[in-house]
Amino acid sequence: MMPDGEVSPPSLAIATPLALTPAARTPARPHFQLYALSHRSLVRWRLLSANNRDLGRGGAGYQTAEECLQAIDTLLGRLHECEAAIRPGPQNRWLWSLRLAGTVLAVSGHGFDRQIRCMRAQAQFVSYAPAAVVDAPIKYTGARRTRGSFSHLQTPRSAVFQPEL
Repeated sequence: MMPDGEVSPPSLAIATPLALTPAARTPARPHFQLYALSHRSLVRWRLLSANNRDLGRGGAGYQTAEECLQAIDTLLGRLHECEAAIRPGPQNRWLWSLRLAGTVLAVSGHGFDRQIRCMRAQAQFVSYAPAAVVDAPIKYTGARRTRGSFSHLQTPRSAVFQPEL
């Protein structure tokens, strides 16, 4: 109580769920994810946005995670030297790629309905990649899609668009 019989106003503190407290939050940021269908298939990488949307993928698959990480390092170290290419792809979709001395280092993760959207997506990849962190463990994606042996699958179904060489 306050003097003269006044009642103090209720506290304006609002209970915050634990998931939203500053200590529990980590800033979402773009990240490179290593993935493969199984332990026997090639390891690939993709750049995911803070909300896990596919921003782009590596242009090749690698035998080991170390080779895949080396490819990401090469891309980041020479990103400013890469030549961007935009081209029409299957089903009237637009695709982008980044090349260095004729070698495809990165490609769009999916096709775009408009050329301008494809160009913006490529620019977004180039701007986000240098600040991205790398998720070290390999994510094995094949188990969700098929049952049984993976020996007949060499590339993930999501890697529909292959770079034009």
